[in-house]
Amino acid sequence: MIVEWAAQICMDLAVFFAGLFPEWEIPEFMTSGDGWLGVMAESLYGLGVWVDWGALGICLTAVGGVYVVAGLIKLARAVIAHLPMVGGAG
Repeated sequence: MIVEWAAQICMDLAVFFAGLFPEWEIPEFMTSGDGWLGVMAESLYGLGVWVDWGALGICLTAVGGVYVVAGLIKLARAVIAHLPMVGGAG
């Protein structure tokens, strides 16, 4: 009951502050594929002369893989540490 009351107060404040600003619509360049996103994609594609996107993708995938493996190793060490007579925390 208290949580509902606090949530209602927060919603009322949010509606009050939102009511202080005039209504607006999302600009069309943000909602269409031919807008700024398309322009950015074309610009990045044009950089292919200087940037090897394939090699960059492989490098980023390798770095992400290393982070995943390191996280799994840390997780395994944390689990093993809680086993009785095996880990240090058990």
